[in-house]
Amino acid sequence: MGASSGSALSRARPSGTPLRLGVVAAQAPDPWDVAIYPELETLGIAPTILGKLGEENPVPTMVVETAGEANPWRRIGFLRAAGHTIHGLAVGSHIGFLPSPFAVDDAVVGLRWMLQDFDIALAFETYRASTYQACKAHPAVVVKTTENIVNHPPHIPFPWFKRCVRERARWIVCVSELAREALCTEGFDGRRISIIPEPVDTRKFRPVESAPGDHHSFTVGFAGRLTESHGILDLFDAFAEFARGRDVCLKIAGSGPLSSGLVSAVTRRNLQSRVEYLGQLKHCEMPSFLNSIDVLCVPCREVPGWRPQFGIVNIEAMACKKPIIATRCGATPEIVPPGLQRFLVTPGDTTALKARLETLAADAGLVVELGNEAREWVVRRYDSRLVADQWASLIRDVVDEFGSARMSRRGSA
Repeated sequence: MGASSGSALSRARPSGTPLRLGVVAAQAPDPWDVAIYPELETLGIAPTILGKLGEENPVPTMVVETAGEANPWRRIGFLRAAGHTIHGLAVGSHIGFLPSPFAVDDAVVGLRWMLQDFDIALAFETYRASTYQACKAHPAVVVKTTENIVNHPPHIPFPWFKRCVRERARWIVCVSELAREALCTEGFDGRRISIIPEPVDTRKFRPVESAPGDHHSFTVGFAGRLTESHGILDLFDAFAEFARGRDVCLKIAGSGPLSSGLVSAVTRRNLQSRVEYLGQLKHCEMPSFLNSIDVLCVPCREVPGWRPQFGIVNIEAMACKKPIIATRCGATPEIVPPGLQRFLVTPGDTTALKARLETLAADAGLVVELGNEAREWVVRRYDSRLVADQWASLIRDVVDEFGSARMSRRGSA
């Protein structure tokens, strides 16, 4: 299987030495993924990022750069640009199937050689070229996925990649039950799928108490992509009605296709004095933003090819003791505590959205009560140390199982 003859698994690993984890990150991993790597190191797992790191990510582990000029797809610049343009037009026109080989831009050169000294490899998403490569290059690969739409992306060559991953990956980790159901529908073995949620560092994302005597307007926050799918226009409509006769404001953090029309949308709804646009914030700036609001509202909608996969900003807000108002959409209902379930609304229902805002604005005690429940819920389920423990346990189990299988084959031979 792939690089089994050259893998560290084929050699005797001294007792007590850390397991070496090769993180195949042709696309920069999310900062909350990287944040648990120091925790893994304390648990005897030594990660090395093979690929690239986001500019704002900390560097807790060794990073081996593999992307950029070494990527053969990136060398064919004009073809890649043309492919993305065609693909973008197809998505905008709701074309479900389009052969798009130029979308494969995360291939890694020399991955087989780079992975040969690692005990286990971690790759992201079942449809990526780099994940396909990892499964071909190393015999013990765990794949983390957030995708929760069956057979997505549908166009060539992604189904080919998924087929290889389904056959070769040792284990799949989904961030939600909805993602697990999608994979099982596609034919993945449910017995080799675990659910490990996205983590949040509750030491950084924590409530900051206001100074005595401080007064501020009731503040609604939005953080995410400025797109129809993230519900920013629905929030504008609901907030415009909600704001009449009230001392309230709206803070918006994010960027996206609707950024250019943001000013006109605010003006059209006569919200100039009530809306503050902060632009795209770095992840390290999010705790301060979340502590400056009273409630987070990201009313997502499902659109062709996308639905909410987890909603990390909702978890981060709740860690800061902020209630959330969201939609019954995608995986969002899975991460919401019982007390906040009644604040989930139907996507696109701006009347219900306005009513939920009114309920919270009128009852400061309820805001505190729901915030306390939210914080406790996150600490018990999504704290980065707990999530790191789950990852470390799974990684050791996979390595032990693979090692036992190798010994069994040797004995029978």
